[in-house]
Amino acid sequence: MRDIEITQQSYWGGTLTGNHCRKYVKVHTVILGRLRDEIKVDHGSDVATKFYERFSSILQELHVIGHYSRATRFLTNEELDKLEASCKAFGLIYRREFGKMLTVKGHCIEKHLVPIARRFRTLGIFGEDGIEALHPLDTRSRLLASCMRSPVAKHKAVVKHNVIQMDFKGKDKEKKPRKRSAAAAARTRTRTHAHRHNDTRAPSQSHAPVGTSSRRR
Repeated sequence: MRDIEITQQSYWGGTLTGNHCRKYVKVHTVILGRLRDEIKVDHGSDVATKFYERFSSILQELHVIGHYSRATRFLTNEELDKLEASCKAFGLIYRREFGKMLTVKGHCIEKHLVPIARRFRTLGIFGEDGIEALHPLDTRSRLLASCMRSPVAKHKAVVKHNVIQMDFKGKDKEKKPRKRSAAAAARTRTRTHAHRHNDTRAPSQSHAPVGTSSRRR
């Protein structure tokens, strides 16, 4: 899996993170195909083919479920039907191939995912991806405020930095002109008036070189 840039964690029993798990499901045919070739050498083609069909059947349904459940938009009726078919197939294949009862999350996929999707016509909008994206921003804000001694002031600074970083309009938004105070505007008018006065004043008489007289003899 390292060739496909999928890395197992060194903790929690070698599990995969969310991004790597989704990538694993997306390219499962490539991974299972390589494993099938290795199994074929040691155990024969029949065992290798059964292994491939057993796991690819359930991973294919999980790929469809993950695709539609993470879509941050309204699903069409056709997409909802495909999601429902994959959820039912997932439960059937799991029991048939592994002979076990579904886990709690597996039960939610089979029985409860589709009713919620049909009610709101979406699932991805309710996902946690948005709040998860705030973790690196909060860490950066806490580093900026780490030198502050007061807990109250530090907390206020962290919240302020987080609000500044959570600019959902993006960098290309139109910048509004900054409002100037009356005192700043008065100082600008005074400097402008003085500058114009100096420009309209008569030029001063040029000085003669040192050691000479300016009068014509």
